[in-house]
Amino acid sequence: MRQGVAFGLRIAGDFPASGLWRAVPEGPARRVALEIVERSELACPWAEGDGQPPLRMAVGDPGPVLAIDAHPARGYLVRADGFGAYQVAPDGRRVLFAPGHVEDWRWQRLLTAQVLPIAALSQRLELLHASAVALDGRIFAFTGAGGAGKSTLAARLILAGASFISDDVLAVERVDDQVIAHPGPALMNLRESPVPVLNARERSRLGVEIGRDEGGARLLVRRESSASPLHAVYLLRRNGSRTGGVRVRRLAPPAPGALLGAGFGTAIRTPARLVRLLDLCAHLARRVPVFALEAPSHVPSAVLGDEVRRHMERSAS
Repeated sequence: MRQGVAFGLRIAGDFPASGLWRAVPEGPARRVALEIVERSELACPWAEGDGQPPLRMAVGDPGPVLAIDAHPARGYLVRADGFGAYQVAPDGRRVLFAPGHVEDWRWQRLLTAQVLPIAALSQRLELLHASAVALDGRIFAFTGAGGAGKSTLAARLILAGASFISDDVLAVERVDDQVIAHPGPALMNLRESPVPVLNARERSRLGVEIGRDEGGARLLVRRESSASPLHAVYLLRRNGSRTGGVRVRRLAPPAPGALLGAGFGTAIRTPARLVRLLDLCAHLARRVPVFALEAPSHVPSAVLGDEVRRHMERSAS
């Protein structure tokens, strides 16, 4: 049985998966078992009604359109055409799934980007739509709309000496007066763009490419394995201005919707989850510095990375 740690969960399974099986001597107490089954083992039990029809939601962009069925007794069923079906137990401690008939790295992208985060939510962790790096032992998160450049900025900071924490989804929890951030899988997705933001040498320094499709490249990277307090959050926004440079300003306090809008997995709307998310956002606003990070679209990612690194170093001093 292989083991690994991601999203604050100790994961166990018996199938090869790049970037997932990287155990540490002392992992988190929360556990989840992953098991491959036949598709019929998921579809048939789910179809049996008991007077409580599942809540159906569609989630997309980027990648395939997902269907997420929520059921109080059976948990969550996540499906995407061609990528398989995944059933998460109500307590998040078990995931049964039937992979789609695509390359392993492609269905595993759905497993790590959507399914395991749902398991983390089910075990009372919270999620931010953010990429994160560590610098001098402090974790910095970067959140923003899809396509804002969170992953590219994280990549630039890693090339400049920061450590990788997570890409696109960051698992966090409130522990006393701190917000603890948990590393994700040792995997990073870089979107394709008309003008490549990283050259071949930079990509090879960043990690090993394990797959590529129309959405971009999937990289296996070196990851920081320890959870640590979240030191700061940057709200990244690229604007269409043709003039000006990078601007960083502290939000004190942040606008009420700024942090709520950074939540990930908003298709999961149970009352307990909404209360937990509200509590986390209120605590972040009180205890963790939140910065607006604005840059015109013409500013190269390398320049943005240099400016942000200098700001991170100042805030950590």
